[in-house]
Amino acid sequence: MSVAQGIAHPRITSGRPSATAPAAYSTAGTIIPAAAPSSGFHTHWLHWMHFDVRVASTELLQKATGVRPTGWISPRSTPGVRTPRLLLEAGYDWHGDTLNDDLPYVVQFGAKSIVAFPNNTEVNDLPLYMKHGNSPRMMVEIFEDWLDCARKRETGAVRMDPAIHSHVFTRQPGLGMYERIMEIARAAPDIWIGTRAQAVAHVRSIMKE
Repeated sequence: MSVAQGIAHPRITSGRPSATAPAAYSTAGTIIPAAAPSSGFHTHWLHWMHFDVRVASTELLQKATGVRPTGWISPRSTPGVRTPRLLLEAGYDWHGDTLNDDLPYVVQFGAKSIVAFPNNTEVNDLPLYMKHGNSPRMMVEIFEDWLDCARKRETGAVRMDPAIHSHVFTRQPGLGMYERIMEIARAAPDIWIGTRAQAVAHVRSIMKE
């Protein structure tokens, strides 16, 4: 969908099916194609997985998709205490397991670092539709209201993460509403559209200045 719109976007896949049935992802090009510019790992496993098992899971995902995941998001952004450090040890560049800020920031662990990329759910089909049963059209209204508020009140960079899930808004009319959000974003001269990996690279470049 977003490929048709000409919009770069991260691909998020669940750890359990990608680890237990990687072949299913090798043919699901619309989920994580080999040319994907950014990918993320979305899983419950990190809370209890042994390091070797976690690394093996990452390698399975890379083998199935042709892309090594660079980021990690735990379900509902609920990490364990050691999650960021373990992810860094496993070679991940960023994680989305924090809600304590609006913009990405760098977390140091000795000489190495990982970027914390805060999640937000203002424009997200799970709470909007699955939990509260709102009309899909409201997703567009919230996005437009958020843009209006950001333009009037914010003085620096802000970010929004409109998100839909394959089992929720990839069906009509939710899909149509998400496409409308992309159309609004593409037409706006003050909006930059990119993947988390691209944003993380920008954050790291600023930190070097």
